Amino acid sequence: AMLFTWGAPGTGKTREVFGGSGSEVCRRCLASLAAQQLFVDIGRLRAEYPQLQFASVRASALEVGGREIFDLFAGLSARETHLPRDCDPLGEATQVEAAEAEELHGLLSLARRRYE
Repeated sequence: AMLFTWGAPGTGKTREVFGGSGSEVCRRCLASLAAQQLFVDIGRLRAEYPQLQFASVRASALEVGGREIFDLFAGLSARETHLPRDCDPLGEATQVEAAEAEELHGLLSLARRRYE
């Protein structure tokens, strides 16, 4: 699954995805609701198909501004990690793994803090 927003600066894209103005991801925002539903669906599929013991959820967080791409999970000590303009961001972006919705929520909060 992919969540993508597009629009002019200041039109509310970040607020819609992450919620309010704080550095933590709101529990009722689009990103949190999607993470919760994703793990509900994984649980349902595991119950329905017991042979599906392992499911991996990996996430990347990219900020695209003009012609620059920032990997919000890369180089955790640096605010901005530029990806080369000619890269395949979906193939070269840092991926983090989460085993449950709460863990994914925490990772999204990290991306939100790095975005600010």
